[in-house]
Order: sequence, then structure tokens, then C-alpha cells
Amino acid sequence: MDSENLIKKLEICDYCRCEKMLTDAQRNREVLKKPIPENHIHRELVEQICGKQYDGVCEMKYAMERINCNERVAAQNVCVEMYSYDLAKKFNRPISFEESSKFWSKEIEYQGKRIKSKAEKYEEIWNLGLREGILDTNRKKKERQSLSIWYIYEIIVAPEETYQLAVKLQKKLQNEHKKRDSIEMLVA
Repeated sequence: MDSENLIKKLEICDYCRCEKMLTDAQRNREVLKKPIPENHIHRELVEQICGKQYDGVCEMKYAMERINCNERVAAQNVCVEMYSYDLAKKFNRPISFEESSKFWSKEIEYQGKRIKSKAEKYEEIWNLGLREGILDTNRKKKERQSLSIWYIYEIIVAPEETYQLAVKLQKKLQNEHKKRDSIEMLVA
């Protein structure tokens, strides 16, 4: 592929997670002319993936919005990438995404008890953070994630006792949300 047509990271960015996540075909400047697909990463999550809090124009972010991608998967990939940095500090060597994925998916036994893998914990916390009530452009109810990637990650890598407290809190918040009948509040 012609490198002239590739969307590149901004000069102010020393590292671009979006650039790393997108293939060359997804970074081709022509994607910016395409409409945003129905199944895409929404701007709020793109901003979290980026993490730079840069408010100017960034074609890389626009390209991210145009890939057909499940938000749950994209957010988990960011968590696995963050985990690779934590593992690198722990083992005092670089840890690849592939290697950190293996640690992420590994079940643990602690004091004779099976502890969920970080991948299982991710699924649980992701589902507990979903809230129904947002309306799409066709006035259909949709779910959205109420938790940030960073908060989800902190819960997952926390000690087991902290993780269990967070699960309990998220279940309580989820139930309180349902009691508020937020769908009616948003539609009204």
C-alpha cells in the first residue's frame, strides 16, 4: 500500500494506540470518505482508546470510527495492552500483546480456590456496566457502557477482595438504574 495514502499519527503524539490497532487498509485515507457503519466504535470510546485528550482534528480517530468493530472487543484489547505494560514492569522486560493475552486469559488458583481469569472478569464487569436507555437515530433503545476503559481495567487487576467489592457495587448500581426507569426518563 502506498504510504502516502496512510493516515499517520499526529506529530504531537509520541505513541498512537489507534495507529497500532488499525491495519494499513483501515488507515487508508479513502476510509474517511466512507460513512460510519452501524456497528462501530463510538467517539466516546475512541477518545478513551486514544487517551491523549487532544481536541484538535485527528484523522486517526475518524478512521477508528469507520471500522466495523464491536466496542466490547476493542475496549478489551486496550485493557490487554495496558496489562502488557504492567507485566513488563513486573518481569522487567518487554511483554508483547500476544504474551499478555495469554496471562489475561489464564485462570488462577489461589489458596485452593479458582479465581476467574482477567478475561472472565472483564466480561463480568463489562456486562455490569451496560445501561439500557440510550436512543439511536431510529429512536430504538440501545445499551451503552457506563464505565470507562480505565475504570474497568483497575477493577480487573485489583486484588480479589477489591474486585469482589467492585462487582457487588456494580450490581447494586445496575439494580438502582433499573429502578429509576431511565428509559422513560430519556424518552420523555
